[in-house]
Amino acid sequence: VTPAPDARVAPGASVPAGAPLAGAAVAAGTPAAAASGLVDSNAVVAFRTSGDSWVQVTDASGKAVYRKLMQAGETASASGALPLSVTVGSAVATQVQVRGQPYDLAPVTHGHVARFQVK
Repeated sequence: VTPAPDARVAPGASVPAGAPLAGAAVAAGTPAAAASGLVDSNAVVAFRTSGDSWVQVTDASGKAVYRKLMQAGETASASGALPLSVTVGSAVATQVQVRGQPYDLAPVTHGHVARFQVK
């Protein structure tokens, strides 16, 4: 899966701004989310797991806006003050969307852990 142009980053780089934020909201595992394939279409970053994966999203102030060991099949999303720092503990078990577009974790994965910023 190739990320959309506004979500493409090189390892250690950042995702540029390209869409307005929905505010500092976090949604997790809602029935509507599972049906639509998206957790929150207004979220900056969204996750879906196929296996256990630690996920953490920290906003510009250093506040963790989402932090959880997600179980297989869970979905979640997060938004907050940019840049968001994202850590995914099991990149192979986690699908990520940035601003509603698929995001390729391969370039930002070292071992099993993916780290990237959304600006």
